[in-house]
Amino acid sequence: MICKKSILLTIMLFYSIFTIGQKQQLIGIGVIGEMNNNEKNTHTGYALSYENQLSKNHGFEIGYNKRSVSYYYTLPVGGNDYPVRVKYNFVSLPLLYKFYNKIVNVSTGVNVDFLMGWKDVTKNSTTELISTSLNPNVYVGWYVKVGKPISLTPKLLIEPEIHFNTLFSSSFSCYYGTALKLKYRLW
Repeated sequence: MICKKSILLTIMLFYSIFTIGQKQQLIGIGVIGEMNNNEKNTHTGYALSYENQLSKNHGFEIGYNKRSVSYYYTLPVGGNDYPVRVKYNFVSLPLLYKFYNKIVNVSTGVNVDFLMGWKDVTKNSTTELISTSLNPNVYVGWYVKVGKPISLTPKLLIEPEIHFNTLFSSSFSCYYGTALKLKYRLW
């Protein structure tokens, strides 16, 4: 008897969260600027997102971020050391829980970064980097961001954000930055 009551209660809870409690769905596009804590240079990228506010204060957000990170290396050639700068390109896929508040919105969750390629961006170099190895090609991290939505029209809003991602088992260790997203309310 207790098992049937638990199952019924669980079904009612999920029904109320996923149907009656839905407040809004939004899609967004924006620009991001990031720095990592090893090299103090910034890179810009773009972000796409979908969020679903399930109740007054709770929801989730999934995203697609295109971002870059650069590092300086020293290549020993013929007894001399030559500085080389390499730019790594990533696609990040965050899956976040989002807490909605009148003051700020806070999102946190898992982020997966996929290495998509690299480029030697050294200026005035006498050497050329032919290959680089970055292992692994997939990085997992914990992502936290804070944003404040500003309504432009009943359907359109803009949300400035700050974010931080700590990567597990990575030489990059963490990165942080800002974003400015234009969001559209689907309903």
